[in-house]
Amino acid sequence: MNRIIRTILLATIVLLNLYLVLPISLASAQSAPIDLSVSPPTEYIQVAPGKSISHTVTIEQHGSLPLRITPSIVDFASDGETGQPVLQFEKGSSFRYLKIKNPDVQLGQPFSLNPGQKKQIVFQIEPPSEAVQGEFPLTLLFTAQPPTENTIGTGSQVSGMVGSNLVVLVSTGQTDKGKLVLEKIRAPRLVDSFGSLAFSLLAKNNGRNATTASGSATITNWQNQIVAEYTFYPDMILAQTSRLLRHGQSVESDAADNITADFKYKPAFLIGPYTITASLNENGLENQSQSLLSIRVFAFPFSLLIVTLLGVVLYFCYRFLVLHASSKND
Repeated sequence: MNRIIRTILLATIVLLNLYLVLPISLASAQSAPIDLSVSPPTEYIQVAPGKSISHTVTIEQHGSLPLRITPSIVDFASDGETGQPVLQFEKGSSFRYLKIKNPDVQLGQPFSLNPGQKKQIVFQIEPPSEAVQGEFPLTLLFTAQPPTENTIGTGSQVSGMVGSNLVVLVSTGQTDKGKLVLEKIRAPRLVDSFGSLAFSLLAKNNGRNATTASGSATITNWQNQIVAEYTFYPDMILAQTSRLLRHGQSVESDAADNITADFKYKPAFLIGPYTITASLNENGLENQSQSLLSIRVFAFPFSLLIVTLLGVVLYFCYRFLVLHASSKND
């Protein structure tokens, strides 16, 4: 009997090990055919007209297939709120002063990259002395395809794409020419006392180059007391683009929150007028000119009022039904 029990236990352990190990083995064996990485993911470079500077990008294939990689350059634009780049595929790139130095790599022409292999590509940025000064957001794009004989399933061709964002500032000076202004405070004018006071801040850079956000926002109550204060996270805002400001820490609590564009103040009870005031340094430096914006929000217990009115209506309905039933009985 003991022998039978030991046999059953041994078989159970073997089956359990197979159950745990087999999916891992299958996952390892079925690695993705295309798994590209590129570094650096983002870079900001300044170069003067008539000067030259190089920029190196490393691309690596972690997948299971040999690839043909085709490099290209496209402009990108900010989405106007989150700062995420939007590639301008239909326009290509207006920046003509960038070329590849590698003798075996050309724009628009594929080169080979095997599994586990990495390749460094050196870009030369060389604007002429008469080049227009300004900021040029670019994406160094790498489109990957396996050789035609490598297909999957029904013969469909797999492909992939990865990019490295590069912002080139063509300028002769080192002075920060960013000019940040507050465009809008997005907040409801009326809030419920049992809810929260939430708002967002949209800023725009009217300057000639990117600069980092610096400043703060406060909430004051009807007694002019500061009840909440937020310091802006130093996000970079590109020239001639808008972006929602973010914060990562609130003075009202010692613990750092997640970095977010949602500003929120939620006490136990809100009542009366509250003033939201935002102050943004023009070029990301303190003790410089600032952009100021404020808005007033009024808090009232609307939910309590609605519940009270509903209670009154239900009470009179109940009284009406009781009186109606009494009159019928009489």
